[in-house]
Amino acid sequence: MLKFRYPLAMQGRMKLFVQAGPFLGFMVSAKQSARSENLGVYLDPLGSLEIPPSLVRPFFGSGIDTVIDAKDDLHKFNVGLQGGIGISFNITENGVSLLKEALTTG
Repeated sequence: MLKFRYPLAMQGRMKLFVQAGPFLGFMVSAKQSARSENLGVYLDPLGSLEIPPSLVRPFFGSGIDTVIDAKDDLHKFNVGLQGGIGISFNITENGVSLLKEALTTG
C-alpha cells in the first residue's frame, strides 16, 4: 500500500493520511455450522404464525445440527484495489502513533 500524509496541526504531529494499493485474496475454507435445539417453523416471513412443534418434530426432529460447505460455490481467488482515509497522531518522536481510519474500501 502507498500512503500519503499531510500535516494538519500540532507542529505536524497530527496528519491526514490517504492510502491505496492492491490486494490478493485466497480462500482457504468456506464452512458454516448451524445448530438449533428448539427448532421453530413458521408459516409467515415475520415469524408470528408458528407451526405447532408436535407437527414439526416427526419431519425435522427437535433441532438442527449441520455443516454447510460452500467452497465450490465461491471464487477461490480475489484481486482488487483497496484504500482508506484517516487521521494519525504521533505520540512520540520515534514514530509511535495512533491511527483512526474513517473510510476503508476493498
